[in-house]
Amino acid sequence: MKKFQSIGVLLSVITGLLVVLLISVFTFTAKQAYDRRQHAAQLLKTVDVLSEVFAALEALRLEQGEMGVALAQSQPADAATFAKVERLHARSLQALEETRARSNLEADGPIPNLPKILQAGDAYRNRYAQALASLYRPLSERRLALQSEWQATMNALVAVINSRTRIRSMYIADASAFNNETTKIIRMAWSMREILGRDRRLIAEAIISGQKLTSVQLQQFAEQEGNLNYPWGVLASDRVDLPTFPLELKRTVDNAEKTYFGEVRIHRRAILDALSVGHPPALSVTEWLTESDRGLVSVTDVSRSAFTLTRAHMERLLAQANRDFDVALALMLLSISLASFTLLYVIYRVIRPLRAITGAMQAVASSNLDHAIPHQNRRDEIGQFARALRLFRDNVIDKRKLEEALRENQVAKESAEASSKVKSQFLANMSHELRTPLNAIIGFSELIQNQIYGPLQKQYRDYAVIIHESGHHLLNLVSDILDIAKIEAGKFVLDIRDVDLTESVAYCIRLVKNRADERGIKLVTLLPAQGLVFSADQRAFRQILLNLLSNAIKFSRPGEEVEVAARITGDKLMVTVRDHGIGMPESLLARIGRPFEQAINDPAHAREGTGLGLSLVRALIYQHGGALSIESREGVGTAVTCELPLNRTADDATEAAA
Repeated sequence: MKKFQSIGVLLSVITGLLVVLLISVFTFTAKQAYDRRQHAAQLLKTVDVLSEVFAALEALRLEQGEMGVALAQSQPADAATFAKVERLHARSLQALEETRARSNLEADGPIPNLPKILQAGDAYRNRYAQALASLYRPLSERRLALQSEWQATMNALVAVINSRTRIRSMYIADASAFNNETTKIIRMAWSMREILGRDRRLIAEAIISGQKLTSVQLQQFAEQEGNLNYPWGVLASDRVDLPTFPLELKRTVDNAEKTYFGEVRIHRRAILDALSVGHPPALSVTEWLTESDRGLVSVTDVSRSAFTLTRAHMERLLAQANRDFDVALALMLLSISLASFTLLYVIYRVIRPLRAITGAMQAVASSNLDHAIPHQNRRDEIGQFARALRLFRDNVIDKRKLEEALRENQVAKESAEASSKVKSQFLANMSHELRTPLNAIIGFSELIQNQIYGPLQKQYRDYAVIIHESGHHLLNLVSDILDIAKIEAGKFVLDIRDVDLTESVAYCIRLVKNRADERGIKLVTLLPAQGLVFSADQRAFRQILLNLLSNAIKFSRPGEEVEVAARITGDKLMVTVRDHGIGMPESLLARIGRPFEQAINDPAHAREGTGLGLSLVRALIYQHGGALSIESREGVGTAVTCELPLNRTADDATEAAA
């Protein structure tokens, strides 16, 4: 696990993963392009197969028609008929052989049904031999069922080949919308070709018989004409409605419409009209076969043209697939090269320098400050890192020098703090010893002042008053010093309980009222009308308020006001003591509140006090977990605000003070 916490290892792993990902993406792209190429090649191969199969079907249909007409003749066939039939048969055999050879190469084709084709081909060859032999005899000596058997054998062979073409046609049609349209045209044209061939043969047989057509025959010919009209109407409407209909295909459709539907069909109707009333037709059998061949060829040309267009389209797809594969292969090779270069670059230009700099960092961390720092001259981030390490090493050297000086200062500081702590502990322990004689002085001076044990001269009474006031002053001073000492020594414990704000403020006002009256200063209170109870040490709170009021009266001019205001802000109690006296400059606010610090604004007031009042106030407020803020302007006055929590326990106050 520690191994993978190394930046070098992580960088190597991440870079390697990115390289693998990049190569995988382009390899996948190349694989897809290769599959498309193979698919296009297979489609092109299938188009060639279908083209050869349809050529075989065309040859078989032509042979079927000629043989059927020859078998219907009453006289033995002449030499020209034998020659034509044998020529068509040879063509059919060649087409079947090419189809068989192509099928042998298609082990992975969609429908490899070669055995059925071979079986039907054997039956066809046997039936052909029988039919050819019978052409040497007149119709009266031929077996009656031979013609129907010949037609059935040929239809069976065409059907088994057709079953193969339907599946393969669907395979091609699924490749693209263009293939779908051309395949549909091929199927329609071939279906029409089969109907035309059968119609051609039946009309030829009717001409040979010379008999009047029955209603059944007329109905049959009418149905065949209807079967031709529907697919041709669909094909012709596509030719007209589709602006993208290929021009070559339009030409073959126009030629078929002109040749068959414009010329051959006229002769067909004339023949049927004559035979329907028992008259001999204007065309002989030979003339009709020659004329109808033109119609068959024109319709066959439609499917042949569609095959040509389909093959050209598949060749374009194959060429595009080859280009895509070449591009994907080139990108894959390029990505492998770039990825390998990136990996080597990261290893030799990033990871190895980082390890060298890391070793230098470890040496510096091990106090080997003379270790050489490599790669400082590089202008990239590695060089910046190395130069930063050099600065760090220089700073370590300077830091050690400073540590030596700080160590000496720390010794002096600890000595001073120890002395201050000893002083604070001493004063805290001397609380009883200092207050006991002061209480005695105050008590006995009060007895003398009140003349409890008899009258005294006025001069002695005045001395007793001075002693009493001085004792109180000294006791307050000693109490402040002792409280600060206790707080600093951590021995000051708050007695948290519910405090009535109105009552405490009134108590403090009473204590300072005489002094305020002596100086003509008015005391004003702005407290919540509904009263307020909060949690605090009552003695400490009153001590805070008395100190603030005493300072406000001391620094106020005769006739001015001292204001005590209180408000609630959230869960805090805000108590503000404001005077309109001499104030102090802003530059002195930072040191006000330190022990024995005073702002000497007026010589008349500089002699009063020791500077402990605000220091004690700040310490007591902090003991409660509160805060103290002072605002003052010279010649305008001073406002001191105490922020105390409304609800506080002794433990909370102790934790906040700590």
